[in-house]
Amino acid sequence: MIVRFLTMEKELNRRLNSVGSSRIRARWVWKYWDEADEWMIGEKTDVIIFQKVYTKTLIYQFDCIKIFDICDPDWLEPRPVFETIRQCDAVSCATQPLVDYIKKFVKDKPVVLIPDRVDLEEHKPVKKKHEGRAKSVIWFGYSHNFPYLPKTFDYLLEHGLHLTIVADKNLMFPKQYESLRHSFRKYEYPEIHQEIIKNDIVLLPAGTDIRAQYKSNNKKLTSWALGMPVATTPEELERFLDPDERNKEAKMRMKYVKKHYDVRKSVGEYKQLVSEIIRKKRAKIG
Repeated sequence: MIVRFLTMEKELNRRLNSVGSSRIRARWVWKYWDEADEWMIGEKTDVIIFQKVYTKTLIYQFDCIKIFDICDPDWLEPRPVFETIRQCDAVSCATQPLVDYIKKFVKDKPVVLIPDRVDLEEHKPVKKKHEGRAKSVIWFGYSHNFPYLPKTFDYLLEHGLHLTIVADKNLMFPKQYESLRHSFRKYEYPEIHQEIIKNDIVLLPAGTDIRAQYKSNNKKLTSWALGMPVATTPEELERFLDPDERNKEAKMRMKYVKKHYDVRKSVGEYKQLVSEIIRKKRAKIG
């Protein structure tokens, strides 16, 4: 069976590794799936997986099993999420809230959870040991998530922590926080891994807007796979000032990622979904 992925990154002609979801939800998956690869123009395939692709002319041209993969609440933008789903045989979602919402409107086809996972081979180097009281934290992500950050600044000042921001552009600091020690790095993959492990703690405050409830934990997974503790609350930040707590957290989370979030597990879930689609198609014919 031939399986191909068409990614948002390729469909929009974006630079390689400029779309995180295309790497996480497509490139890493087909790497460990013998029958799968990236779709090339004109290529015949038995299964096509559209990773955040909404171009009608592309979707209509395929006469094969079609799976639509979604990792954001794109109906809020709005994009033609449900119109696209109608042209496909199944939906794979990055988070359970996405599954729950889409299932309210889609009753005639599988809507399944295939979470973001990590390619452990790409998460190198791993921070081997945490030493001394924490001195620095790092936040990384798209700049449209900057509004989550300022609520952490009082705690960072209180504990004398240096903040590194890695994003597509820098943050304009509110005047009252200009004394906060900070630096900025342009986001580049895989260079981001080196930046992360230079620090003591990854800072990822939770969002409170409507989109936040649908977000995956991929930034946590990236951090944990690199041997880094993640602070989402003031209590966690304070706890991880202690090197023993950081080492204990890093060890526990690494074990958790290897058990539940190795991307090879996603390959098995996609294979199961394809088998389910084939069974349903055969049942209709029979």
